[in-house]
Amino acid sequence: MLEEQPISNNQTLDASSNQPSSNLLEPFQTDSKEFSPNQMMHSGGDTLIDMGENQEDYTAENTSYIGNIFDPVISSTSNTVTRLANDSDIDEVTGTSSGINCNQDSADDLINHFAKKDLLGANINTNSRIGSYGSIINEAVQEAQASLQRFAASLDFTASMNTAFGTSWDTKTVSELQQSWLKGSFGDLPQIKISGDLDVVGANGAYAFKTDTIYLSQGFVERNAGNIYGIKSVLLEEIGHAVDSRINFVDAAGDEGNIFQKIVQKQSLSVIDLSIMKAENDYTTINIDSESLTIEMSEVEEEFEGKVEAIAFNNRLYQTVRGKDDEVYTRYSSGGNWTNWEHNGGTLDTPELEVFDGRLYQTVRGEDNAVHTRSTDGNSWTGWDSDGGTLDAPELEVFNGRLYQTVRGEDNAVHIRSTDGNNWTGWESDGKSLGTPTMTVFNNTLFQHIEGTDGKFYTRFVTNPTEAWTEWRESGEWRFGQPPVMTLQEFNNWGDMPEYTSRNPFPSKGQNCTWYAHGRMIQLGYSEDALDSMLSHANTWDNTASKDAYVSDKPQVGSIAVWEAGISGANSSYGHVGVVERVNANGTILISESNWAGTRYNTRTISKNVPSKFVIVPKA
Repeated sequence: MLEEQPISNNQTLDASSNQPSSNLLEPFQTDSKEFSPNQMMHSGGDTLIDMGENQEDYTAENTSYIGNIFDPVISSTSNTVTRLANDSDIDEVTGTSSGINCNQDSADDLINHFAKKDLLGANINTNSRIGSYGSIINEAVQEAQASLQRFAASLDFTASMNTAFGTSWDTKTVSELQQSWLKGSFGDLPQIKISGDLDVVGANGAYAFKTDTIYLSQGFVERNAGNIYGIKSVLLEEIGHAVDSRINFVDAAGDEGNIFQKIVQKQSLSVIDLSIMKAENDYTTINIDSESLTIEMSEVEEEFEGKVEAIAFNNRLYQTVRGKDDEVYTRYSSGGNWTNWEHNGGTLDTPELEVFDGRLYQTVRGEDNAVHTRSTDGNSWTGWDSDGGTLDAPELEVFNGRLYQTVRGEDNAVHIRSTDGNNWTGWESDGKSLGTPTMTVFNNTLFQHIEGTDGKFYTRFVTNPTEAWTEWRESGEWRFGQPPVMTLQEFNNWGDMPEYTSRNPFPSKGQNCTWYAHGRMIQLGYSEDALDSMLSHANTWDNTASKDAYVSDKPQVGSIAVWEAGISGANSSYGHVGVVERVNANGTILISESNWAGTRYNTRTISKNVPSKFVIVPKA
């Protein structure tokens, strides 16, 4: 339910129409009687407890409102100044403010003086509970102000304000706030106090309109002494509540403060998330410092997004997680207490950890979509090394004396590289994926798995870092761990496979190089139309290839190796063809073939320079 709010700090109220006056500093008329600003009712007075239905009236004899967001209170009889909260700008009762004697100056002069002050800047109350946390809160305030300044410069500022606060806010005040934030001026943030009373209702923080104060839970601050950004998030939420009270005549729907802090910190909000927060009621009434206050509060919730990665290293258990502020957080335990969370760098996904060669490696997808990697020997971390772009979290895996790293590139291509602990190889690209590639070591073989752009799952593997990867095979085509190269037993069952029978145009079946190569390529998923352009003798295939098939000097997995007649042991009249199954890093290739030197089926590793040409065939 929407509840009436008192007059915003930038508005005056036309008593006859219940509408804000267009001019902040001008007197207004009602029933032919002019009221000056020092007689305007101040909604933050001593007797108004909340912003809900239980509002109590009070008279101008007790307090009057100066129509400016600095919010001093002037007695209508003595014209002396006091404050709702401590502020070094104003000495209580004495009436001196930055050299101005308030007893001698008119209310209008005071308004002009205070109107020159900066908008939105925090005062940290020096109550006893602040103690050693003052520097922590100061740092969190500075981080919050930096986020507000970036938010004010965003192109979607107005749309974001509409999302958080509805569409009826006062445009003049919002414009003033935006311009001040852009300049880095924050002269009217509510004061901040630490209170143990919030722990009773399970709140991290709260904002009370009556006192125009942000309260931080003492327990929350103690638990997050090493988590500046957790405190910053709560501050931004309560600043959102304060902003709402300044710009809206009626309280915005739901938990507008939480929506505001998420928008300011560029956190994603789904339609479901937004609808839930728009329906929340974040009000409660509690006693703070023996005073009954209605507050809007930030409830206790986890400060992190996604899963926590954990790994053992150097007799320590390390944890890393992405914060709600998109920062990388890391901590460790030696079996007793945990260290404080340390944050270093920004990320859009869960960080990854892996131990290799006496070091702990950490890799993340940065806020710039770059791949960032660092490592530690247990004493100190290296700086972040940035190389390549990605749309998902990078993956690490140790195999055969090397550390492998794989990502889905910004082009959706699958990229992989490795290091011996000293130098990284360059990125190699093969295939495309709709998600993060994963890696698994099984039976002394490194497997890589992806979801292809066709929605199917594919797997490939490598058995030795000096060899090339196999081609991608759709999961289910072959048993997990079984090489895609046909065995002799499988070849002997060729009569049960349509690739070698009904779908094969060659008449000589069972022991013929062209018959086998045609069938094997169909079996591997290559274009039947392109293969049907090569139906003559083997030594002519490189001359007749068409339908997007082309000739190359470089072998590829799934290409056709062509021998000219009489070359390197090939038939002196018809030549020879085989299928390239692997391309190894040492310059050799593994081929499968039929009718080589009289054998029905054969696999062999040869130099890539032995065949005359290679025909590259498109996928079906």
